[in-house]
Amino acid sequence: MGRFKRSLQGGGPYVRPTLPPPKRAGVLHEGFAIAPASQHALGESPVPAPALSEPGRAGEPRGYGRGSAAIALAAVGDPTACVARIWDDASASSSRGPFQSRKQLWESLARKAGAQDPFCLTPNIIFTVMGALKTAGYRSAEQYLDVAKAIHVSLGHGWTEQLAQARRLAIRSARRGLGHPKQAGGLPLASLGNWANQQEPLAAEGPTWPARATLLASWWLLREIEASRARKSHICQDVAELRITWRLPSSKTDQAALGAYRSHRCSCEFAPSSICPYHLMAAQLESLPPGDGPLFLTQDGGVPSKQGWADTFQALAARLGLATHHPNGARAYTGHSARVTGARHLASTQVELWRVQLFGRWGSEVFVHYIQEAPLAQLDSLALEASAKMSIQEAKLQLQDLLRRSSEMLNHPISSSPSDMLEDCEAGMDPASPQMQVTEELVLNLNAGGKLHRPLISNIEDHPRVWRTKCGWRFGNTHTDYEWIKSEEDIPAQARKCSKCFPSLKRTTSSSSSSSSSSSTSADPAGGKN
Repeated sequence: MGRFKRSLQGGGPYVRPTLPPPKRAGVLHEGFAIAPASQHALGESPVPAPALSEPGRAGEPRGYGRGSAAIALAAVGDPTACVARIWDDASASSSRGPFQSRKQLWESLARKAGAQDPFCLTPNIIFTVMGALKTAGYRSAEQYLDVAKAIHVSLGHGWTEQLAQARRLAIRSARRGLGHPKQAGGLPLASLGNWANQQEPLAAEGPTWPARATLLASWWLLREIEASRARKSHICQDVAELRITWRLPSSKTDQAALGAYRSHRCSCEFAPSSICPYHLMAAQLESLPPGDGPLFLTQDGGVPSKQGWADTFQALAARLGLATHHPNGARAYTGHSARVTGARHLASTQVELWRVQLFGRWGSEVFVHYIQEAPLAQLDSLALEASAKMSIQEAKLQLQDLLRRSSEMLNHPISSSPSDMLEDCEAGMDPASPQMQVTEELVLNLNAGGKLHRPLISNIEDHPRVWRTKCGWRFGNTHTDYEWIKSEEDIPAQARKCSKCFPSLKRTTSSSSSSSSSSSTSADPAGGKN
């Protein structure tokens, strides 16, 4: 206390006070928006802090309120407590342990090498300690140097160009020949649905319903710590719209505890229900005990740990026949694997990258490291698509030229517009196909501006998502409103017919237009005005 006061009064370099080591909390708790009353000298906290034993509340925003000048004046009487309060929330609790561990090892190595002050850095201290870390096989030697530099600057020592150059050389040497990092790998999301019905966990302290939990974390692009903090009260299920909205609590990159809302709708219309985010979440909610609580549970009812999630991803990869380790021995799946899985799946299905970045709450281009080459999966068809479009365009031009020359030879126009023959290809197809048959009934689109169509379905017993009309409208999905018309006598008077489903209607309209134009020409052959 005395040393800290002298630093403030004498204007000397800032000295960070010696604080008691942080309490060992569960790895899934990232601290509170307002600390419990026992951690500071302000008496009772203005907003009740969540209990230590209550899981999943870390990262929740503190209650809204205005500051109190009286409390601030009382708090400043104990400068040490004020500084400690800042340091408590200056970084996420999950990063404090690694910081202290790196600090202690750097100090031990530097003192053994003969340094009087381990954190008054010189090029010789940097090269000596970094060389020892490299010799011992540390892959994260750069992070130890970053911790030493942070403490060096906080103690008031200058960071010179000489030190900056030494740091660059040491990091370059430590990185050389390092090999593949322990980077999170992604799982094939579509294949996980085959294991969605298995309840038993695949790892100690891992979630029950492991594949389903992984799919949910992947669809919402979650880190393992975010998945473990999730609670039932964070989920809003809209049964009418078949939509799930997830209120994601804050993370270490969201210092203001703003959180985020992300939603998914039912995808059963286009994909198997085993990977549908809506039905997966509905099944997950049904499997949980009543009342609020963690969204994902272990076998004994606890909250899955970081290691439990990572081991679950490893076990799923093994079941899918994927390599669980890189060639240099690093494990291929870590706690961020669900986030990587979802991002790569979206990117590989041609979802725009800016939408993936927005949904995943990435504030920078770092998300590109997650998706890697996933967007390239669909690029192998670009040449095929371009060639196909060129072929279609060339065929149209050749057909138009053929029609023009035929008209000249016969001295008779075959069609007033050759391109008309290229339209309504589906409407002009032969309905007598063994796969698809035109039904006798008609279907009326009840939405605003809807028209009357001819259904084209193979079997009325098929799932409605495969139903469509001759013009291609998929009327049997969950987002349309339609009505069956038994016969043409039952057609409402105000109903308009689709020109593609009723091509004869289009031909009649064209003939009427031609007759009207001919009549106008004959009535005024000189083309003059009345």
